[in-house]
Amino acid sequence: MAKPAKRSFSFEFKLDVVRRFPAGETELDLACEFDLSSPKLIETWARKYRNEGDDGFTSEATRRTSEARRGAE
Repeated sequence: MAKPAKRSFSFEFKLDVVRRFPAGETELDLACEFDLSSPKLIETWARKYRNEGDDGFTSEATRRTSEARRGAE
């Protein structure tokens, strides 16, 4: 049996989920609604957003590229 492909989620998708989490919706309800593999994923996103803001949802490679472009200007 083939292993399912790892899904990636857009910035907007993660932000939508994370903003609904502290509004009183449970991790389990959100995970079911958005077809996520685990409620723990929402906890991870919420922690990253709380600690790093919008930058928590961009990949390290994207940040390095953006910083390099800003430095070249």
